[in-house]
Amino acid sequence: GLQRLQARANADTRIVPSGGPVLTLSDVKAQTEMYSTLYTRLTQLLNKGRGPGEAVDAQPAKEFAAQMGNPDEFVRRSFESLWAYLSPDA
Repeated sequence: GLQRLQARANADTRIVPSGGPVLTLSDVKAQTEMYSTLYTRLTQLLNKGRGPGEAVDAQPAKEFAAQMGNPDEFVRRSFESLWAYLSPDA
């Protein structure tokens, strides 16, 4: 969804989410990059055989904590959601 917004938005576009502040194109780009970074880090941990607790302990979202608050629950749930998506035997 974020990629589609980027394709249709320009510098003057204002995106009104269902919750939170109004976003600009640069906000959406930053959010997309953050999620992409987290996805890469979490898939690397999953491919190394790590579990959810180990993923949280690795602090893959450390530099984003100022934006998202304590990321531990987000990291845990995101990691768990990748199991069925990326596990070859699932």
